[in-house]
Amino acid sequence: MKKIFDILPPKKQETKKPAAPKTISKKTQSNQKQEKLKKIVLVLVPILLFTAFIFFNLLTKAEIEIWPKTQTIFLEKEILIDAGVSKINLEKKILPGHFFVEEQEETKEFTCTGVLTKKEKAEGIIKVFNNYSLPQVLIANTRFLSAEGKLFYSQSYLNIGPGLSQEVKVVAAESGEEYNIKPTTFSIPGLLGSPRYTSVYGKSFSQMKGGTMVQVSQLSKNDIQSAENVVLNDLGLSSRQKLKERTEPFFVLLDQAVETKILEKSSSKNQGEEADKFDFYLKAQTKGLGFKKSDIETIVRQWAQEQTDSNYEIVAEGLNINYSVEDKDLENGKLFLKLNVSAKTFFKIDTEEMKQGLSDKTLEESKILLESYDGVEKTRIKIFPFWIKRIPENFERIRIKTIVDPVEKF
Repeated sequence: MKKIFDILPPKKQETKKPAAPKTISKKTQSNQKQEKLKKIVLVLVPILLFTAFIFFNLLTKAEIEIWPKTQTIFLEKEILIDAGVSKINLEKKILPGHFFVEEQEETKEFTCTGVLTKKEKAEGIIKVFNNYSLPQVLIANTRFLSAEGKLFYSQSYLNIGPGLSQEVKVVAAESGEEYNIKPTTFSIPGLLGSPRYTSVYGKSFSQMKGGTMVQVSQLSKNDIQSAENVVLNDLGLSSRQKLKERTEPFFVLLDQAVETKILEKSSSKNQGEEADKFDFYLKAQTKGLGFKKSDIETIVRQWAQEQTDSNYEIVAEGLNINYSVEDKDLENGKLFLKLNVSAKTFFKIDTEEMKQGLSDKTLEESKILLESYDGVEKTRIKIFPFWIKRIPENFERIRIKTIVDPVEKF
């Protein structure tokens, strides 16, 4: 038997009413804010203290610039540079010398400036006629005078029978185009005054040619010498520059201690030859005697230190040396120099001791203390940050910088 259940309607959900908000008093709110503030303060105070510690102990610093008293020492010394020694001899004032050699060659084109007057004599052929009753003998260099008055000389011996003629080459007596005459008749001045004068004569049937007198360019002795000087000077300057590049900054190579000599030279044309241009070739050797910069500074510093007060020290870059060559024998590797030296010196200051005295001092105290030191010309104090008025206690935060003016020049 089946059970029959009644179908009941679903129960209605009960709707909960919102609880009424609790009322917090103003006093309670104020207490809560104070508690939060206390917590924030408890956290921030250590952080701020730590930050202040870092700032004042690690970032605060003092920079003190000091201009010590200075003195300049002037020296005048003579010294020998000798390529035959290998060590400095302070007692004898000798420094080792070092040879530097550079070889170069060059070919350069030049214009000929010499002037050559080119002379050529006109020449040609004339036929000599003998209308006399006897043979006519004419020796070489017989004179023939043209109808225009131009004189020519025969170039060979003639023996002309009566009623016959014979050709002969003639050359003008002088150079020039005016002898390039057209066909004409020639008399023989040597027969003047005899009955043969009108019977023996010459006649040309073509124009005389080749007569000139012009000026052309010529290679002169001065051209060759000038070319040699120019090329030698070019090679000398170029070689000196290369030697300077090789020696600087470790060696001193004075211009007076460098010489250039010719090894080979030649010209494409010969002296006196007609030419507009010519090439000149030259090979030269440039040789210089130098010395180490460190050697000269070593010996000069020793001289300067001997004349310096024990409380003073030579500035690191405080040497100014002027050289003048008194004599030289580059063939044997000797160079005699005169030195004019200025050495800048400054009063030695114990900066570590000064830091101990300045530690944790106020600015005013520091200024008074610095002014009391011997050998101090002037000072300047810089503190970071700018509102701090006391030198840091930590020595590592104190920096003392000594400032020395550049060396005096001559």
